[in-house]
Amino acid sequence: MKFRIDLKIFAFVILFFITKQIEVYALIMLFAIIHELAHLLAGVLLKFKPESISLIPLRNDYNF
Repeated sequence: MKFRIDLKIFAFVILFFITKQIEVYALIMLFAIIHELAHLLAGVLLKFKPESISLIPLRNDYNF
């Protein structure tokens, strides 16, 4: 299984560090990781075999 972290996450780290909001960012990332792990757990319980896990902020694949 591949685990992918998008490079935009590091840009957000720098932004939140500069604005002295790094604790807020750390909390947001903690909840994002817990959320994605819950997706993984649900998939495993339903006998899916995930190929990868990705953390991608600001994903722009919405079709309106």
